[in-house]
Amino acid sequence: MDQESFRHACAHWATGVAIATVMSTDHSPHGLTVSSFTVVSLHPHLVLVSIDHRSTAYRHFALAHGYSIHVLGDDQEHLSARFARPGEDKFEGVAWTTGATGAPVIQGALAEFDCEVVDRIHAGDHTIFIGEVKRAASCDGRPLIYFNRAYRRVTG
Repeated sequence: MDQESFRHACAHWATGVAIATVMSTDHSPHGLTVSSFTVVSLHPHLVLVSIDHRSTAYRHFALAHGYSIHVLGDDQEHLSARFARPGEDKFEGVAWTTGATGAPVIQGALAEFDCEVVDRIHAGDHTIFIGEVKRAASCDGRPLIYFNRAYRRVTG
């Protein structure tokens, strides 16, 4: 199968949009936009995120003991775009605190999960980071959706 056919088919799976964040060993925050966030288990509370090995943030996730996931609301497309770009200070002007696991927690997300890494699974050009949720919070709002290579909003 050619790469474009595979990517085109994958684009037809609607996903929520999230930002994964991690604190580096030098205590600087790093993060990236992800669409591969999934709840794995309700007991224990496990979630996963899949990070591309080519991502500039990957090396920080590979060394971290904790990470945070932030589910974006439909008014946060600008955050998704910011954290999807390589090479800039993504946290400049973004309100955040340090979570219980030491990972950066971005303020104002629709939902947030502060996770302790319990497993890493190498899969092709990605690593799947399974985390036990140590703290979760959410607020009312509508999610930002990504479908067919464009942002979408839930209506109705």
